Amino acid sequence: MSFHSVLTGAAVWPADLATAGIVSAASRVYTGRRRQTVTHTDGEVWLEQIPTEQAGMGLQGLSRHVYLVHVYQGPFNAGPGKTGEAQLDAVEAKLETIAERYHGTATFVGTLTGITAIEANVETVDVDPELDNVIEGTVLVTFLVSR
Repeated sequence: MSFHSVLTGAAVWPADLATAGIVSAASRVYTGRRRQTVTHTDGEVWLEQIPTEQAGMGLQGLSRHVYLVHVYQGPFNAGPGKTGEAQLDAVEAKLETIAERYHGTATFVGTLTGITAIEANVETVDVDPELDNVIEGTVLVTFLVSR
């Protein structure tokens, strides 16, 4: 079984995101080549896998597994006086939680063998121009795994 399959299996990363309060249930976390339509106002997460590459010079025996973690909140009512500010704040808080929770370690490291390092950095947060009244934020998470 591949690192990706084990990591993104319902019992590992999705379950941990639910435990952290990022989503209400592991079923609200999905993978795949493209995002799905956002239907849950309390949030959804898309784990987008960036193609795996060999780690840099001096790090033979390690592979890099990179994920862009998309956090969606909405759709929300953006009518008069409703700017979506509360949803923007909620997504920003979730992004910070993800970055803090996975930078350097993760609660599921014991479940997955070979993880030697994890780095997590908040990338962006804004209203998604392609989706009506949906806030999107992203965190870049990189795993270094011994082969």
